[in-house]
Formats: sequence, structure tokens, C-alpha cells
Amino acid sequence: MSFFITAYRPPSIWNGIVEFSNKDVELKKENEISFEQAKQSIQDQITQIGENTVVVEEDYVTALAREGFKGFKDLTIDVGEGYLDINWALESSLPNKPLIAQLRIGTNQDNQIEIKRLGTPALSLPKSVNQALTAVIINLINSNDSSGENKSLMGNLLSVQNDASIESISFKDGYIELIVNINVNLYD
Repeated sequence: MSFFITAYRPPSIWNGIVEFSNKDVELKKENEISFEQAKQSIQDQITQIGENTVVVEEDYVTALAREGFKGFKDLTIDVGEGYLDINWALESSLPNKPLIAQLRIGTNQDNQIEIKRLGTPALSLPKSVNQALTAVIINLINSNDSSGENKSLMGNLLSVQNDASIESISFKDGYIELIVNINVNLYD
């Protein structure tokens, strides 16, 4: 029975499933901020070698995410106190009512990033799946290539050949606050 519902999506049943699963979350189709504007905003906040505080507002995070994850339809970022939600249209058979997927990122007691939930706004995969995905996501964010060049998320955004690292991250209502450390290798 459940295979029939998911495979054929009869509107009378599927509409109720989508309504329940989306739990009042909406996707933004347009974003006024471009990737280049978002990247420039971050670069403008890096004013010195050493520790810098960088504030990235929700719309800027959405612009950065849409550039990095182009395969996700209507990707929208929602930042709240203690969490960042990445929402996108998972399935769009109903006009103006896509089934929304949600990835919620937060921090643990040690201020380390972890995936809190993956699923829809109303339904989540088991916690063990979230924990396994946390390790994969962190490796992707902090990746270096075989030459040892910094290919981390911040390194790519800042376009620096030097070492850029995120010392801490805080999710606030409507923005992310990062403490970014810039090191210069004088021997390169």
C-alpha cells in the first residue's frame, strides 16, 4: 500500500502527506543576493591576520549554498537560535506544494557541528543515520586536495592561499557568526 502511494502519488492522499510533512515550512524561489555579493561580504569582514569575526546573514548563506549545491531545487537556508536548516524541494508533483526535505545542523556540547536531523520538517531519519552523515559532511567541509592546498569551505570563499580555519560557529536568529583564523605561511 505505501509503495502504491509513493509510486503513483494519488492527489487526494499525497496532498495530505505533503501538508503534514512540510509542517508550515516554505521555500524561497528567488534570492536578491548573488553568490559574488555574499562572497564579497565575507571577504570584507576579514581585516587582519589572526582572528576575525564574520557575520553571514541568512540570505547571504542561501546565495552561497545555492552556488555550492546547484542540484537542489529552491534551496533555502533558515538560521535560528542554535540551528541552521537547509530546505529544498525533494519532490514537486503537486503544483506550488513540493515535498520539502530538511537538513538541520546544530552544535553539540563541545561546540562541534553535527547534523541534528535529516528528513522532512515533520519526519526525521533515525539518529544513527544523522551521526554517520555528520562525519561525511565535516570531511567535505574541511577537505584538502592531494597537493595539500586548502580546499576548505572558508579557504574557497576567501580565495586565499594561506590557511583559513573556522575556530567557532554560532547560529543566531537570522545569521551565522564565525570566528575565522587567518594564518600566513611566510615560507611559501
